[in-house]
Amino acid sequence: MIPQVGAIQQAVAKKWAKPVGNEARAQLGQNYAQVWQDLGAVDGTQYGVYFKAANKSLIWYNAQAFENAGASEPKTWKDFLNTAETVSASGVTPVSVGGADGWTLTDWFENIYL
Repeated sequence: MIPQVGAIQQAVAKKWAKPVGNEARAQLGQNYAQVWQDLGAVDGTQYGVYFKAANKSLIWYNAQAFENAGASEPKTWKDFLNTAETVSASGVTPVSVGGADGWTLTDWFENIYL
C-alpha cells in the first residue's frame, strides 16, 4: 500500500515494485476507469491501483457569498488569497477549517505546500 503517486514512481525507480500480473490488469480494466488505472501506472506499466480515495482536499465554498462579494472561483494560490480578502471585505469569514483532529490541519498544510 503506497499512499501517493510520487511514492509509486519512487518505488518503481528503486525497483521496489513489480508490475501487476495479467489477471489483475484484466480486473482493473473491467472495474476501474482509465484515470484510476493511470494513477497506479508508471510510464504505461501498471504497478497498482488506488483502493481508497477521499475528498478531504476539496475546498467547498458558498457560491452566494462569492456572488455577493463580487468574487470568482480562484485558479491559483495567489487568486485564492485575493479571493479570501475580497470575501472577508464583504463581511463574510472567508475560510473555515474543521480542525478538531490534528490531521485536518496537516492536510491543509500539505495542500498549500504542494
